[in-house]
Amino acid sequence: TVTDWVDRSLVDGLVDMIGGATRNSGKVLAVLQTGQVQFYGSVVVFGVIVILVGFLLFGSGV
Repeated sequence: TVTDWVDRSLVDGLVDMIGGATRNSGKVLAVLQTGQVQFYGSVVVFGVIVILVGFLLFGSGV
């Protein structure tokens, strides 16, 4: 029936796609796990600087 097809094709396909994207992003991000606290701190500082520069350049939009 139509509902079976929608369930198999759309719903299951969407769930499988989200699961695959999560799995693949985990594989990519696992490379960044070095166990070095200094590296993690540097990444946080870099991220904060990027966010601040973004706010300075583009404003808060409020």
